[in-house]
Amino acid sequence: MYISADKRRTHAELEVVLKHALQLISMAKGGFGELVTSHLRLVGAVRVHHPAAWTSVRGYISPFRGHEGTNSQYLACQLVWAATFIRLYQDSFALGKEPELSRVRDAAVEAQLRFVRQFDNSDEWSAYLLAHRPEGRS
Repeated sequence: MYISADKRRTHAELEVVLKHALQLISMAKGGFGELVTSHLRLVGAVRVHHPAAWTSVRGYISPFRGHEGTNSQYLACQLVWAATFIRLYQDSFALGKEPELSRVRDAAVEAQLRFVRQFDNSDEWSAYLLAHRPEGRS
């Protein structure tokens, strides 16, 4: 994890949230652990306006101002989204096609929704995730 954004949170605080998020992902059914470890190489706390998947560095970047920095379940959802976005974006290029960003984003959101359906509060999480869709970057 790379941190340069929010000086109000310490590296140790963000590390605890990230570690728990990764535990949630690895315990989930459906191959989410393999998805995240295979396609996401960097989690960065940097000065950006919005959280995003950056395909060029295979990373999830965020200012960690909101739920990403305090709620492990939300961060896990974001990591699933970013890994899915990166995988589908890169798969398009591997096939010699220009990625259709709206389709890649929608598929990544669907992966998030499949992930949260494994939790007791899945309806609440699904509604929240649909209302707060992240961006992708190339």
